[in-house]
Amino acid sequence: MKKKVYVLTLSERFPFYHPKAGEATGFKDKLLKEKHHTVRGNAEFWEGRARKINDHLAVLSIRVWVGKPYAKGSTQRELACLDHLNCQRVTLGTLDGKPFAHVETGTRKGKDIPVGRIARNDGLSRNDFIDWFRLMTIPKDFHGVILHLTDTRY
Repeated sequence: MKKKVYVLTLSERFPFYHPKAGEATGFKDKLLKEKHHTVRGNAEFWEGRARKINDHLAVLSIRVWVGKPYAKGSTQRELACLDHLNCQRVTLGTLDGKPFAHVETGTRKGKDIPVGRIARNDGLSRNDFIDWFRLMTIPKDFHGVILHLTDTRY
């Protein structure tokens, strides 16, 4: 039976709203060495994909765009292919004017993780991570999932 291939693309450039807009993120060089995970929205979607990957029905193809993303003639290049994916739900936001990260750990309370630690494991500096998720500029919490690309867990 042929396995389904799920694609996860990494951003090669910082997004337009980021202070470093258009600059290289370095994610492809950091993948699996410094970049142990990626944070995404749509937790249910990714948890469903993780179940299929972990049940050996699918694989995760981690890719970057060659050329301008979604442009005519652009292609993607695979950087890694994973047959295992762990997820942890995460809430990012601000509390009393300071950024926070709260990760579900399987216990009732979960745990707070320093934003700098999550940023480092995501391949970003603390400030770049805060700006990426607009933690200081958008008053609404971000609810998503950490996709663990290595054995790193919180």
